[in-house]
Amino acid sequence: MRRFAELLRAKEAGAKATAAADRRRAADERQRQELEASEARRLADAQAAKERAARRLKDVRAQRASNAAVAEAEAGYKQALADLLAVESGERPSWAPAPPEPPAGDDALEGDRDGDQVEPTGEVEGGTEAAAPPD
Repeated sequence: MRRFAELLRAKEAGAKATAAADRRRAADERQRQELEASEARRLADAQAAKERAARRLKDVRAQRASNAAVAEAEAGYKQALADLLAVESGERPSWAPAPPEPPAGDDALEGDRDGDQVEPTGEVEGGTEAAAPPD
């Protein structure tokens, strides 16, 4: 009788272990599929952004827009192309411009290089306005 109870417990323990392993495999498979779907969405989004940038550049050139507008459209295309290549290969190309930083809110404080907080007004001490960066 004792031997039968031991066999029964061993069989139950084995069944529980098998079920747990099956659940882990299923969870791993779901996670893998979600990751693949996410990567596919990122790739599709990057391809669409590159196509939009290419169309905008073509339209700006066809309209014979100003040099500044063409330069802006070209910069947008380079950024979109670099983003696409980064998604495809996993690393940004060496020629790629730096990715754009998220814009700060109007009333948010920005930190300077020393770690001090600075108002984003463009003013410096003494009330004089800072020079704008060259275009």
